[in-house]
Amino acid sequence: MRCTDLRPGDIMIQYSGGSAVARAITFGQWARGLGHASLVHAGILFDNHYLVQALKDGIVATDIRVDDVQCAYEVYRPIKPNLAEGAANCAKMMLDIHAAHSTLKYSVVGAVTSLVGSASVKSTTGMDDLLTDILGSKGHPFFCSQFVTYVYQFVAEQNGIAASQLFNVGDAKMSPAALACSLDRNTGFFTHVGFMRAGER
Repeated sequence: MRCTDLRPGDIMIQYSGGSAVARAITFGQWARGLGHASLVHAGILFDNHYLVQALKDGIVATDIRVDDVQCAYEVYRPIKPNLAEGAANCAKMMLDIHAAHSTLKYSVVGAVTSLVGSASVKSTTGMDDLLTDILGSKGHPFFCSQFVTYVYQFVAEQNGIAASQLFNVGDAKMSPAALACSLDRNTGFFTHVGFMRAGER
């Protein structure tokens, strides 16, 4: 699969590259009994090559043709075009907010605790309140798969779809492997569109 096959709103879930952190995430997901344990990072495409994601510098965009060219990905796409478009736009908005105010930092603690237990889905009011805080520059930390989950759950609610229909778990407990498993199960809203090999762009 190449960049020309990708679309805005696609969810890219990255395989472990073998770093110590990636190995630790893989082990934690395996210990929790999750399938896809070797998937360790996730982001949302803004177009067909810029990936918006939560990294150590907060919400950033990287060009997968250059910055992440040696990474391999599983690629999932929402079936409803309005969800894809909304997610791409919401992710870009949050990228712009962080670029202007540096308020959407990376959450190491959140990434670690996502490997333990479960949490309920935020209410619509809770999602709206969080976005109001973000828009008001109050800030909120995210880790990678939490960012993807929150964006899609929020956009779903804005389109009259219950957040729990997309992901029936709170964003703070969605590890990359749990996200992939949820996407595989939810064939009413998402489809697996392919695998992008390392170096294949």
